[in-house]
Amino acid sequence: MPSKNLSYFLSAICHNLVVVEISRKISETAINKTNRQLVKRLVLFLQNKKIWLAAMESCTGGALMSEITNVPGASNITQGGFITYSVAQKVAQGVSAVLIKKHSVCSPGTAVAMAYQVQQGIKGTDIGAGVTGVLAYGPKERLKNPTDRICLAVIYKNKLLVKELLLAPQSSRVVAKAVVVNQLLKDILEICS
Repeated sequence: MPSKNLSYFLSAICHNLVVVEISRKISETAINKTNRQLVKRLVLFLQNKKIWLAAMESCTGGALMSEITNVPGASNITQGGFITYSVAQKVAQGVSAVLIKKHSVCSPGTAVAMAYQVQQGIKGTDIGAGVTGVLAYGPKERLKNPTDRICLAVIYKNKLLVKELLLAPQSSRVVAKAVVVNQLLKDILEICS
C-alpha cells in the first residue's frame, strides 16, 4: 500500500496525539539497562520482518540511532538518519519553514514532518521517526518551564503515532535523552507490531 502524503499525517495529529507525563526522576543505570533490552528486541524484530528504519533527531542529538547501532545486526535494519539540531537543518531536510513558523519547532506537527521526510527521503525506509523539543533548561528558565516538552512521531505505512512527552527534570541531559529514546523505542515497536 503506498504511503499517504504529509498533509494526511498532519491532519491525523488531532486524532492520534497522546500526552505522556513522566513526573519522576529516573536512574541512569535503570534507563540504560531498559534501553539496551528494548533496542536488542527492536533490532531482532525488524530484522525478522525485513523492516527498515530511519530517524530525524533534534533534541536527542542522534541518541536513538546511537543506541540502535550499538547492537550487532543494526546494518540490516537502518541505513541511518539525520541530526537536525537547528531549524535550518530541518528545513534543509525538507521540513517546511512555514509549518515550523506556524506551529513552532517544538510541536507535534514538526515531529510528524520530520518523521515523514526521513521516511520518504532515505530510499527503502519503512519506518520514519522524528523527535524535536527542548531538554534541560537552565535554572531561570526552569522557573517558567518546570518540565521539558518533547514531541515524537513515528510513521509506518499509513499508521501514525504522535506523542507529546512532558518530562520532569532529570539528573542530566544524558538521562533525559535516554528517557526520550526509551519512549521512541517503545513507539517503534508498537507501530510495527
